[in-house]
Amino acid sequence: MSIPGDPQGVQESYPTPTSGLSKAVEVRLSATPSANQSFTQYVVASGPAGGSGSAGGNEYDLYLSLSQAPTITLTASILDVDGNSVTPVNTAVWKSYSSHPNAADFATKNPNDVQESYPPKPSGQIADIADVSSTGQLTGLVTAKSVGKCSLNCQFPFGDNNIGNDATTGQPIQMVYATIHVRVQV
Repeated sequence: MSIPGDPQGVQESYPTPTSGLSKAVEVRLSATPSANQSFTQYVVASGPAGGSGSAGGNEYDLYLSLSQAPTITLTASILDVDGNSVTPVNTAVWKSYSSHPNAADFATKNPNDVQESYPPKPSGQIADIADVSSTGQLTGLVTAKSVGKCSLNCQFPFGDNNIGNDATTGQPIQMVYATIHVRVQV
């Protein structure tokens, strides 16, 4: 018999601890740019125990030419805390933060977001700079739409969990991610 407040005999309801090995904790991206493109990683996440894992944090620069090289395929690798490749069960979620159906929708859902467009668009007009679509479990096709800058994300459920996606945003409820800063030039 246990007495309330007595630590002996009390069962904690925490999940079983894990080492993080073989669990999805980092998203790393790769691409093969063509002549008028560049793709570089400029922030490398560093994780626990000296490994390369992290709950996000890898950032990339992507330059596209609207007229000469408007598309590129990105491939995600899912890694554990030691940087070992993990064979995922889930599919990556690719998000563009520049493709909004209309200005009213953008203002309602993202009132504090800033979307840059060069040259500046008339007030109330939102330009689609780049879009990204899933082309496989871990691949996404980035397509330049107009000159400017925007951000994209490749998101993946943390630990390859099956909690699901947020009903409003479509993003995994608990996620690891990589951010791609896109600049589209003529």
